[in-house]
Amino acid sequence: MDLKSKVIIVDNFYSKVLRNSRKIFIYLPPSYEKALNKRFPTVYMHAGQRIFDPIKENDESWNVHKAADKLIKEKKIEEIIIIGIAHKRIIETNEFCHFISPDKHIRCSGLLYEKFIINELKPFIDFNYRTLRDRDNTALIGSSAGGLSTYHTGFRNPDIFGKIGLMSPFFVKVNDDDHSETKLYKKYGRKENLKIWMDIGEAEGMFLVRHVREVADNLVKIGYKYGEELVYYQDPNGAHFEKNWGERVHLPLLYFFGDIGKPQSIILDGRKIVGLKGMEVKINPIISYDSGFIMSNIDGEYIVSQPNILEIARDGTIIPKQEGTTLVTFISKGLKAAKEYKVIKELTEFVNVSITVNVPENTPENEHIYISTGMILNKVDKYRYEGNFKLPRDLACEFKFSRGFRLFEVNKDGSPINNRKFKATEDLKLNYTVENWIE
Repeated sequence: MDLKSKVIIVDNFYSKVLRNSRKIFIYLPPSYEKALNKRFPTVYMHAGQRIFDPIKENDESWNVHKAADKLIKEKKIEEIIIIGIAHKRIIETNEFCHFISPDKHIRCSGLLYEKFIINELKPFIDFNYRTLRDRDNTALIGSSAGGLSTYHTGFRNPDIFGKIGLMSPFFVKVNDDDHSETKLYKKYGRKENLKIWMDIGEAEGMFLVRHVREVADNLVKIGYKYGEELVYYQDPNGAHFEKNWGERVHLPLLYFFGDIGKPQSIILDGRKIVGLKGMEVKINPIISYDSGFIMSNIDGEYIVSQPNILEIARDGTIIPKQEGTTLVTFISKGLKAAKEYKVIKELTEFVNVSITVNVPENTPENEHIYISTGMILNKVDKYRYEGNFKLPRDLACEFKFSRGFRLFEVNKDGSPINNRKFKATEDLKLNYTVENWIE
């Protein structure tokens, strides 16, 4: 008889530190109820109400239990316990922010949330479930602002969490009006005993790739061994939704608790036309392994056939020198990949994107309409909204329109709508129609 995992729910888990209650979701691996003398590594995950099954019909979730079940069944990872910590909606305080809030009127309660996890939740889990309690067997994973929380909590408590997964971490807030930036994270200058997974998608709108890459580069600079203690993955198609995080959550689980296997192939992802003036371009070499593991390589050897046209820094930054075309070859882990690159006179850093959306009659009066990656559209007519945006060239957005927190557009019959997508490789004028709103 096949053993099956299960997810149980602890209702109204009260925190004295935070003075609130929440649900805790607990994934127990297939052999948990049979192997009574066995203890298991544990993964704590933020926004726990969205990491297993959807909390309501037609909603998105990570389905992390399915990812774990598959990895365990294929014997790619050891069995693990997963703890999903339900998130409290942001009203007056933000539990995911330790030091700086992206909203001036919202206070940071990240330090208290950290104490809740370490001093209240973890002791409860360790007492009631057969966990391996040491740092080497305890991981913390979060996405977006939960990734920011994971970053701070991990670096502040490497004696508790030996593994941290930062998925699309919200490190920097970009102001739509003037592109000014508010850094939400503390830059750590000392290496801690941590194993770190970091990723970001290229279709996450104003959650910019370079913000996450800069943190990864700094961690390498302070001593983290790339591939052993730190891995970064730049997902060419990744968007800022639970579905996308669920599609790649197997990667940090495999990195933390399994064997990533042997490298099989490399591709050189990213644009192949650069300018003598304008935007900076980095090559994104992606290595695939026989286990299904994927990672970017941010420190490799590049060979340029015509170095008078361009050079490549070890971090993949293209340094154009004169107009022309040349072949670039990347070598890593006994594999190689090649691609032709062209240098032109100029490639401006920003492009202009104009968006018009027609909305249905059930749209409330005086509403803003949001692109779910952070951009705001203003009302110009009874059923029409517009926005004009100066965006970094190549910025991609996979999104749904919304009227506020998770109030997404749906099809006319109320069923989920497929995500929309654009990529700002040049000036764009985009027109959309919203058929209905989720109730």
